[in-house]
Amino acid sequence: MNLKKIVSTYWRFLILLGITILFALLFSYVLDFYLNDNVDKVYENTSNDFQKETETIFQQNSKNLTDLISIISNSDELVDAVNSQNTKYFDSQMTKLLEYNRVFVGGYNLDKQLIFYGKKRIRIIDFVPEKKFSELYVNKHIRYYVKNEDGIFEVFGTILNASNDPTKEKAPLGYLFLVRILDQGYVDYIGTLTHSKAQLLTDISNAPEISSKSIRVEINLKDSNNKVIAKLFFDRDFDLNFSLGIKNILIVLLLSILSVVFLGYLLNKWFFDPLKIVTSFLEIGDRNAINKLKKYGGEFRYISKLFQINIRQKEQLILSRNIAEENGELKSAFLANLSHEIRTPMNAIVGFSDLIRSHNISDAERDEYLMIINKSGHDLVSIIEDLIEMSKIDANQVTPKICEVDLDKCFKELQESIAITIPRNKKIELHIIPSKNPLTQLILTDEIKLKQIMLNLIGNAIKFTDFGSVSFGYEIDEIDQTIKLTVKDSGKGITKEGLQYIFDRFRTVDSNSTAKSSGLGLGLAISKAYIKLLGGSVVVDSVVGLGTVFVVTLPFEYADQKSTVLLEIKNNVSTSLGNEIILIAEDNNVNFILLKKILTGRNYTILRASNGQEAVDMCKNQEINLVFMDIEMPVMDGIKAFENIKNLKPNLSIIAQTAHASIEDEERILSLGFDSYITKPLKKEKVFELLDALL
Repeated sequence: MNLKKIVSTYWRFLILLGITILFALLFSYVLDFYLNDNVDKVYENTSNDFQKETETIFQQNSKNLTDLISIISNSDELVDAVNSQNTKYFDSQMTKLLEYNRVFVGGYNLDKQLIFYGKKRIRIIDFVPEKKFSELYVNKHIRYYVKNEDGIFEVFGTILNASNDPTKEKAPLGYLFLVRILDQGYVDYIGTLTHSKAQLLTDISNAPEISSKSIRVEINLKDSNNKVIAKLFFDRDFDLNFSLGIKNILIVLLLSILSVVFLGYLLNKWFFDPLKIVTSFLEIGDRNAINKLKKYGGEFRYISKLFQINIRQKEQLILSRNIAEENGELKSAFLANLSHEIRTPMNAIVGFSDLIRSHNISDAERDEYLMIINKSGHDLVSIIEDLIEMSKIDANQVTPKICEVDLDKCFKELQESIAITIPRNKKIELHIIPSKNPLTQLILTDEIKLKQIMLNLIGNAIKFTDFGSVSFGYEIDEIDQTIKLTVKDSGKGITKEGLQYIFDRFRTVDSNSTAKSSGLGLGLAISKAYIKLLGGSVVVDSVVGLGTVFVVTLPFEYADQKSTVLLEIKNNVSTSLGNEIILIAEDNNVNFILLKKILTGRNYTILRASNGQEAVDMCKNQEINLVFMDIEMPVMDGIKAFENIKNLKPNLSIIAQTAHASIEDEERILSLGFDSYITKPLKKEKVFELLDALL
């Protein structure tokens, strides 16, 4: 039978206490026998130890003053004061030592004349015999005792030397003495240090009696002639009756039994009861155990905190696991949706391109196929731009660009640009909600991001509305200095559950509707990021089957009072004649052929440079009217080539063409001095618009 499995911790502890008590009783008996057998030896050893201890403490107490006098004697100022008989230095600097352990200070010059001394009670000159000056030449330091009618005095002497002679090897420059009176205060102090009763006797013939229960140490105090003039006695209590006796052993036994009972009670109350609570928590997860443990304080209170932390960590782990699983599912759904969204326009582009290559299609079919390819290309670019913009938002690379904005004009432009994109199969009316308090002044905000927010919200409304209306507008709150942008639709609406994650990326509110709609579902996530960037907020209210309302609240400021809303005046721009020479700096053959074909509609003379260096050389040697400059090229990039060409021909118009299509990229390139900027994929209308403006 395994006793470890049967005996509980409580009984183990009691058994351990019992064994400890038995060992204590046995030790008491052995100790009693040993002490009785070795009384003399114990007394002798104790006396020797007391003798060494007392002498060490006594010598150390004197050594402190020896060290002190050695330190202050290495002072150039003190040497100068002695030799120049400057008593003011002594009064201002050395008098502090007079208060240290009742020490009196005296300084002598080399002629053994007392220059200054402690002027309290005693003249120090009475304590220094003539021969002690000679002795200092040999020993450097001396110590002896003096007795007179005032008591016993301890005298310390040393030679004065310069600070560069700390070992006192050179000739002395004077003498310094310290005198300490061994009064009752000193005797009591040295007795305290030695843990004994100290007595100073000047009559050495009558030594005091010593108790049988004490041990004694005596120290002789000698004068300058090495004669004992007084003695210090140190008596320490020491009972030689070390026998414990049977009575004391029985008392130890009784106290041990009572201690076991009392300790058992305390152990049960302070230790084993809270351990049962800990066990209950670990076995069944009883959360009430945490509050119970707190009442016990100490380590158990700390354990209760650990249990709370453990519970929170478990809950956090479960939450993290659920989020990770959800994110994994969302990521898989996003990747599947991304693959679907990219392959859909690519399928149209590749498929209809193959059909166009067939010679058995009519002109009408070719035009239809080209329109589909063009739309699919724009859809693909939109998908890529959403992904890039979301990445920039995550990297904190998007910052607001505040400018003056004509909000009414901005909304009219949005209406015109969005209206032509509404699918023909949807019967939707798009209109602007008239403002109750229309703006008569420009406001300060980021126009690009404001338009993007509205485009995403309106586009989302159109996507999920098959018939009815989509409307948008604004209202000004002069008190709160905010502007509220509203987008309403009469579409399918959103469930309460869907509203919780409508702005989350990789999430779709309605999988069925998403299957019929294009896009990655990043539009609302981007919009919310822009709204937060501009310091605003957005709320959504929706009823399934009736429609949805988005309300965006943004802070705003009015522009300068002089800025007013102006009507747009379109200048009639004359179309270029087409006889100009245009240089296309492009290293990619496909991009060059595309731009060249676009320009073929007019009588432009087209030249090509395959890298930046060729473009610089051609502009230097030929008459060129305009340059399309690709930014990324071998040998010399477009920016460096632009700088070189502008140095040669400052008035030559140069248009940057690049695949970097963000607002930040456009601002960066235009800030370099380019005359204009166009992004890939190139649009024919945009190209001709730039040419008409620049040529």
